[in-house]
Amino acid sequence: MDPPGNRIQATIKRDSMTKFAGLLEKGACYRIRNFGVGENGGKYPLLPHKYKINFFKNTSLTRMNRFDTNHNGFKFEPFLRFSTRRWSEQEAVDILEL
Repeated sequence: MDPPGNRIQATIKRDSMTKFAGLLEKGACYRIRNFGVGENGGKYPLLPHKYKINFFKNTSLTRMNRFDTNHNGFKFEPFLRFSTRRWSEQEAVDILEL
């Protein structure tokens, strides 16, 4: 997510998952090098952004200091939107019970 709150999907192929699994932390900020950018198409894109980031075997990550005030990267929605099922098929949703 960038400072204004724009989010972009990132994809890691199965054979590269073990390389990045221990490096990525939810809510952290990273500089990404040697990656690809592709169209975020398909039947069920997770985010409405036009593009997505593709990680490769030679992609490298460097952890950076956070630069926004939304430390968890959440996009909160009113509960009524979920209870009445008002979301599109292009959105990934999760409900947290507090």
